[in-house]
Amino acid sequence: MGGLDNTVSDSGNGAAPMEVEQVPTLECKGLTYRYGGGAYVGARGFSEPKLIDVSCSFAAGSRVLVVGGNGAGKSTLLSVLGGKKMVDRDQCKILGKAAFHVAA
Repeated sequence: MGGLDNTVSDSGNGAAPMEVEQVPTLECKGLTYRYGGGAYVGARGFSEPKLIDVSCSFAAGSRVLVVGGNGAGKSTLLSVLGGKKMVDRDQCKILGKAAFHVAA
């Protein structure tokens, strides 16, 4: 049994299969997240970003393992992908549409 392909055919009319664009279910490009939205944090200045320029995409039904050391941003990434934390517009998309952002 083979894997899924990215073609659609109309059985019965003899027409050639049509290529279908595959849009990732969830996609992030250049994702950056900073706690406090860049607010001033005491003598240290601005808070350091927990996620810097993260790009990833996931197909429907896929399973993903996120690994990293303490403080690496694993929980922050999952909070963004789960919609608990908001990011700038167009950093994350669901089915090609902007998601997880604060409306302007």
